[in-house]
Amino acid sequence: MLLTNLGAVCVDINQEEYNYKAIKLSNKEKRFVVDGRYLIVIDTAMFKTQVVEIQCRILFDDMYKERLVESGEDLALISFVSDCEKVSIGTNEFFSIDGVHYEYMNDGIKIIFEKHADVKQIVFGIAWKHMRDIEKEQIYTWLAADPT
Repeated sequence: MLLTNLGAVCVDINQEEYNYKAIKLSNKEKRFVVDGRYLIVIDTAMFKTQVVEIQCRILFDDMYKERLVESGEDLALISFVSDCEKVSIGTNEFFSIDGVHYEYMNDGIKIIFEKHADVKQIVFGIAWKHMRDIEKEQIYTWLAADPT
C-alpha cells in the first residue's frame, strides 16, 4: 500500500479492497517539486458487472484540517491539508462520457461507470508534499497529481 504524508492510499472496487500497483513518477519537474508522486492505473476490461464503483481514498493517520476540491479542465482533483502537509488525488474528468459519474468523498474520489461506457482505463494521480512556503508550494501537488 502506498504511504503518503497523511496516510495510506486505498483503492476499493465494488466495496472490495483492490491490490493495486503504484507507478512511481519523477518528484521534480519544471513547475514543481513534491515529496511523492505516483500513478495508479486500473484496466476496466477485467470488470464483469454492469456497474462498477472505484474509490481511491486516503486512510488518514490523523484527521486532516482542510478538504479542497481543486478540479481543472479535464481534471477531477481533491486535496487534503493538515498544517504544512498536503496530499492530492486526481483523475481524468469524465463529463463527456455517457455512463460515467464521479463524486468527491470525505477521503477521496469515487468513480462509477456502467459497462457500456467507453472507458479503457481509470488512472489516478497521487502527489504529496511537506510545504515550507505554503503560498508558493500549495499548487505543486495539484500539478503533480494530474494524471494526463
